[in-house]
Amino acid sequence: MEFVKNEKMKKSRIGLGMLVMMSLVMTSCSKEEEVADGIVEDPELIEPSNTELITGSYSIALAVVNGDTIDPNAQWMDQTFVVEQDGTGAQMLHVGNDSIALTFEKPLEWYFNESEELWNMRTKELDDNGNPVEEWDDWVPYDVLKLTNKEFWYGLSYPEFSMEFHLEKIN
Repeated sequence: MEFVKNEKMKKSRIGLGMLVMMSLVMTSCSKEEEVADGIVEDPELIEPSNTELITGSYSIALAVVNGDTIDPNAQWMDQTFVVEQDGTGAQMLHVGNDSIALTFEKPLEWYFNESEELWNMRTKELDDNGNPVEEWDDWVPYDVLKLTNKEFWYGLSYPEFSMEFHLEKIN
């Protein structure tokens, strides 16, 4: 009789254990999961769009023209690109010597093509006083080579000319 009682208790514990396991499995399969520090995370979160990734300020980390790496100390390498989410921005050219430092700002406009594989950009040239002229330059379609939350690489390639820029986010 003692044996039957122990067997029933054993089955009850196993049944209770299975019930607890099932409830744990069911709660862990919910759409939202609580992770460290009480932050709720949705496993179905959508990746940021290229527009969200590209927004920010960048400096040139590397430039390659016709296969030749450009000296990072070259005057025109000292630039900052500011890319706004609304399709506007600025290309800031920093020039100077030991006694003076100037920054010239060229407005820019940009957009991605439908597949987001091309980044189209245009700027305004500067007049002799460093002010933007009225007319926009033509749109230039650059290949998006890499785009993360910290880097943006773009370039273009023609039979007689190629260039590639690696930009690093500075904010």
